[in-house]
Amino acid sequence: MAALAGAPARQLPQLQVGDEARAYWKSGRKLYRATVEGVNGDGTFSLRYEDGDEWDAVPMDFIRRPDGSTMLPSMDQALASVKTGLKHGVSTCAVDPAGLDALFPAIKAVFRPQVVKYSNTNPSISMKDGKHGERIDWKVSSYMEVDEAMGGAMQRNVTVNPGLLEVCTPLLEQCNRHFSTWYQELHGPGSIRELVRLQSFITRYRPLPNENALLRHIDGAHVDGSVILALPTDMPFEGGGVTVWEGDPEQAYHYSMGPGDMCFLDNYVWHQGNPITAGERWSLVIFYAVSRSSSSRLIRIIQQAAQEKTGSTHHENGKPRDPNGAQQERRQNQGECGVNDGGDTPGNPDLPIIPSSEEDEEEGEADEQGE
Repeated sequence: MAALAGAPARQLPQLQVGDEARAYWKSGRKLYRATVEGVNGDGTFSLRYEDGDEWDAVPMDFIRRPDGSTMLPSMDQALASVKTGLKHGVSTCAVDPAGLDALFPAIKAVFRPQVVKYSNTNPSISMKDGKHGERIDWKVSSYMEVDEAMGGAMQRNVTVNPGLLEVCTPLLEQCNRHFSTWYQELHGPGSIRELVRLQSFITRYRPLPNENALLRHIDGAHVDGSVILALPTDMPFEGGGVTVWEGDPEQAYHYSMGPGDMCFLDNYVWHQGNPITAGERWSLVIFYAVSRSSSSRLIRIIQQAAQEKTGSTHHENGKPRDPNGAQQERRQNQGECGVNDGGDTPGNPDLPIIPSSEEDEEEGEADEQGE
């Protein structure tokens, strides 16, 4: 199946032969000076690096302009959030909405929702939305991948859908690239030792009990980061979108999430899929680990808990959170995509996606579903 296009590159001038740039080498761990030696028809570039090494098919998202900006303005939007100290970001039109429109009928044709037990872990949930710790039969998602050792206890009895995986593989590869770019901007080059898709699934929301939303939650202690990609629908919905909570004092960030928009979430970030009251809302969700080592993940969880206990107002990498209220109701509109119904390139061969062989890790009581 042909790979889908990313956000249209024509939005910024392309690099030309002879232009200077900065680019990651194949490991994706550090940016080096490079010169463009060729522009390929598949969207990649041929580069000569400052040490004389050459790579004739450098993916677009491995490349930075001399001023540090990415080749796609949609990623610059998400990376800008990192500079304000936020642990989440949204990329408008990260995936071409027209390509998603073409792919959606195939997704819908093989979508088969499966029952999992969803544990409500929000201690401040209102009575009308349920009780803390309540177990719910959740039948809104069809799973493409579940890592047997690290993918979450609630999904281990789920039968994956190979037909859906085949249809969505180009999307998963693009999500890998986008997430890798955003995560390494947040945590630094080399912070991804091995990119592992713990879970990937398609979710369909409908205006029915236990199917219209996934209320405030985190994605699990074993999850290093997540991606939510908004998909098209053939039944326009009312409501929906994503809300993310961050900061001290806490602020709410609301995103309408048009088709092609992508939301990035770091570990332990509260968020929700907002309720819909009509139609159907579809999204693709991926939970990631950036290493198969449990020790680094445990240290990060302990640090996060200490920050919350002390009321720290600083981001874990030392950058201050945005303290003022100007961004309290930040909204992402889908108008930039030219889409009104409601943001990269193939995967990195040096960040393998392979089954885990480690023993089960401590997962805590954090909820293991997503948008």
